[in-house]
Amino acid sequence: MRLSKNFLLSELTESPTARRKGFTEQFDPPKEVVHNLGELVDNVLQPLRDYLGVPIIINSGYRCGRLNRSIKGAKSSQHMKG
Repeated sequence: MRLSKNFLLSELTESPTARRKGFTEQFDPPKEVVHNLGELVDNVLQPLRDYLGVPIIINSGYRCGRLNRSIKGAKSSQHMKG
């Protein structure tokens, strides 16, 4: 799913750890998370990309609860909200 001219939902949900551990829910986030990621892209990432004129590599945009617990992320991590 394309979120903007330069960003795909799949690059914001990608996780080698989730793939290795079989956390399939990582790659199918809830609608609220997709909405939040869309807002992040619209208000921060795409304007930054347009300003810089070069690609931006996203290392971690979203983490499902199991992934966040698995990597010992903060219990209130914004990653889980997208």
